[in-house]
Amino acid sequence: MNTSKHSLTWLPISLSLLGMALPTHAEVISTRLKDVIKANGVGNINLFTPSSPSRVINGATLEAFRQDNNGVLAFAVDVNEAANGQEKASSQGVALETVSLVVVIEGVTHTFTTFSTQTTSLLAKGSQTTRQAYYTLIGDTGSARITNSSTSDISNSDFDATLRVPVDIDLSNASSARLDVTFLTTNQSLGDPESFYDFSNGYEDIAIVSEEDALYLDSLHAGQAEAPLVLPDSLQSDTAGNRIFYPSIQGLYLAAYEDRFPNRGDYDFNDLVVAYKVTLNLNSAGDVETIQASGYLIARGGNTPMTGACTSHWPTTLQETTA
Repeated sequence: MNTSKHSLTWLPISLSLLGMALPTHAEVISTRLKDVIKANGVGNINLFTPSSPSRVINGATLEAFRQDNNGVLAFAVDVNEAANGQEKASSQGVALETVSLVVVIEGVTHTFTTFSTQTTSLLAKGSQTTRQAYYTLIGDTGSARITNSSTSDISNSDFDATLRVPVDIDLSNASSARLDVTFLTTNQSLGDPESFYDFSNGYEDIAIVSEEDALYLDSLHAGQAEAPLVLPDSLQSDTAGNRIFYPSIQGLYLAAYEDRFPNRGDYDFNDLVVAYKVTLNLNSAGDVETIQASGYLIARGGNTPMTGACTSHWPTTLQETTA
């Protein structure tokens, strides 16, 4: 009898403790953040401070977003730039120099600096003239980005491009989280593409987004059709292995053609612009077995040689040929 009483007494207590240990489910709804990337090209975004007071973001919320995006925190950016170089209402861009996610969990600071976007370009930094690959964010002034969820903060918004930061730890117990973003200062004296990917018009809004909304924004390709030197993001993730790349693993040679050469015509060399790289594939002994060349059509334009007129045109989809 006494044993039965003890069993009946402890059973509800044990269930109560079990219930307390279960994680609280956080709803994944894309949420605009209060902090922005400022006119100086720097953003220190507190992820726990949503723009709307009706939203709540904490460690459990971040973990829900991370799991929803398969181990990644995904952000949407509203690209808001002045019309410099080829920038205009239908196509604007910025380049990213650094991105850091700083999370504090139980007094320990974790910093994540790996990031990616949907697009890449070759750009010269500051006063440099040598170009290298940087991730870019491209958009337009369009709005009414309709999503399947009317409660999402990007529904009917003007967010354009996505930024992803992979995170390999559980964020449920995070006490603070901050996203630090620095735009690239480009050498605008070179003209485009540097003038296009500068930052010049003030703040850019940021939202943390669900996988559904991130993939939706990716499918829009906002502003990319008219942006200069849009390269595939695979250039940033290629691995060397037993291969040698020329000019480098992330670099590309550029070749520009004039349709009336050797006659000067307008002599702007924008009638056909091709980016290309050469890859030497080696065997285990270090000998070259095959040579591969990959070319990317960056710009095509120019009418018949009879008129000599040239019009710049940026293809909607980057065309790749491999030999």
